[in-house]
Amino acid sequence: MRASRILVRCLENEGVERIFGIPGEENMDTMDALADSSIRFILTKHENSAAYMAGVQARLTNQPAICLSTLGPGATNMVNGVADAFLSNLPLIALCGQAGQARMDPPQKQVIDIVSLYKPVTKESFSVRTPSTVPMLVRKAFDTARRERPGPVMLELPEDVMKQDCEEAPIPVCPIIRARHESSALSRIAEVLSQSEYPPVKCELLQTPCKGQVPPSLLRQGSTRKSNFDKPDCGPAGICHLLDVVHMAAFGTKYKLLLRESLSD
Repeated sequence: MRASRILVRCLENEGVERIFGIPGEENMDTMDALADSSIRFILTKHENSAAYMAGVQARLTNQPAICLSTLGPGATNMVNGVADAFLSNLPLIALCGQAGQARMDPPQKQVIDIVSLYKPVTKESFSVRTPSTVPMLVRKAFDTARRERPGPVMLELPEDVMKQDCEEAPIPVCPIIRARHESSALSRIAEVLSQSEYPPVKCELLQTPCKGQVPPSLLRQGSTRKSNFDKPDCGPAGICHLLDVVHMAAFGTKYKLLLRESLSD
């Protein structure tokens, strides 16, 4: 069985239902394998649109979404959408076709170093060099994209490697067990905050955008104050903000009481 079909089987094993993109000559073997699979290929008018569509799917489902392009201009067109997923911490897998080794040295028309191109805007960027590594790299790509902080991963698919035979099988998916807080810890946090005079909290969020809303369980009893990033307001009546690194600078020196300092007292 060709490596391209093993690739598609690995994607099915990961639960992929659709792929957004524009195919090219270098990933025709992958497209043929997709035609015989349960995965739906959605043709877009531009590679950048494919990456943004995959990003929206990842945002809505919190699961890695897939976009696909060919080599050269196709791969460069998709960079903006992948960079947006990187800045938004969205799990995304970018599949980029690439020329075979015979066209790589010296580089021929449309051949660029895609791995280096994507490194600044992905969590990891790597190339499939041998057919036997396809299951391992696909499993690694999905695991990396899901792991905190979530983000995009680029997988380069050289044309000659995808045409070679492969005897490997998809690697079983291991569920990710995320750490959960204990109710006693939240009670302790609420107790410490209720005893603080000026209790802003420094909070670095991973996936959920910070809207300045204070969880009711952490509000001082009887306080109805709401936070507002545009007009920082901190006083003894209650918690002012859930802060990230940037917004902490909006407060004066005497208000920079971090939660960890209060807990250490």
